[in-house]
Amino acid sequence: MKQSLISNRLSCLFERTRLVLLMTWLVLASGLLGCQKTSKPEHDEPAVDLSANEKSVGTITDRLDRDVLVTQPAKRIISLSPATTELLFALNLKDSIIGVTTNCNFPPAALEISQIGGGTLESISLEEIVSAKPDLVVCHWEYHQPLLESLDRLGIRSLAIGARNLDELFEEAKWVGLMTDRVVDADSLITKMSARRDKLSKFATEAKTEPPLKVFYEVWDDPLMTAGSGSFIDEVLSLAGLENIAGETEIRYPRLSSETVLRADPDLILAPTSHFENIDIAEIRSRPGWQNLSAVKKERIYLISGDEISRCGPRVLDALEEIVRVAYPEASASLPQGSNIFVQDADRSDQQKAQP
Repeated sequence: MKQSLISNRLSCLFERTRLVLLMTWLVLASGLLGCQKTSKPEHDEPAVDLSANEKSVGTITDRLDRDVLVTQPAKRIISLSPATTELLFALNLKDSIIGVTTNCNFPPAALEISQIGGGTLESISLEEIVSAKPDLVVCHWEYHQPLLESLDRLGIRSLAIGARNLDELFEEAKWVGLMTDRVVDADSLITKMSARRDKLSKFATEAKTEPPLKVFYEVWDDPLMTAGSGSFIDEVLSLAGLENIAGETEIRYPRLSSETVLRADPDLILAPTSHFENIDIAEIRSRPGWQNLSAVKKERIYLISGDEISRCGPRVLDALEEIVRVAYPEASASLPQGSNIFVQDADRSDQQKAQP
């Protein structure tokens, strides 16, 4: 009996450890955790309300429905999520970023910036933020609310963002552009990303089968989780012309039973490249009953770059292109490679000079 009691306690401890790892990974991805969401206001009207002089005065109503003053352009910015850091770099704000988290790993230059914490709220040091003397701290509305309240009390300007789809990402690019005097860069980024999104979507529409291929996207393996309605991953799958087997769910990242996947019988199975540890396609194939799935029989299990598909940032369209290519391999031979939006203007000039 004593041995059985010890075994049960160890089992419970192991399960709690797995759940902690899962929740931490979702926060690091900076875009998931939708099934545990806190209340958030919805915006029916445009959230930017500027006066005649856009560059000097006005307000932005952020994701927490807070009015953030637009005054002098921010020059000392702290980013508290990987997706935000990528957005700042895409807006050519590298020289204005004075702090990031340990999870901000792209572009490579982000690794050279001072790190003020990790992916969890508890790991972020308010003291370090204050001592860095930022004039703007960009937080995630879903994960950093207590920190935002502290920053407000200290009089440190902050912006709560966290896009759930491409349109919200474009809106947030405008907000950051307004607060940093990078409106032209923001408009350019939005134009390029919109054109690429439309091009990939049109390609997928022309290449897709009828009925469309059914896809299961695995957010996590144990417990089994997927991307549902309202998530940016579901939007990416839709743009790729695929039918998400969880597309009718009412929450963004629901748990899903193995039996549900078996009943849906997806044509494709997609997963990020890692859940802390690298994903093993052989493990997916060997799950009980999964050898009967169409995707397994036809060897159509694909791993998508985890950072690109798990962050609603500038590289999410790289993930879309990757999915389009694996979904329609024959047609994709004619699909040009997408352009790198992180190539800076100076680098472009050097490249042009190097051309014969």
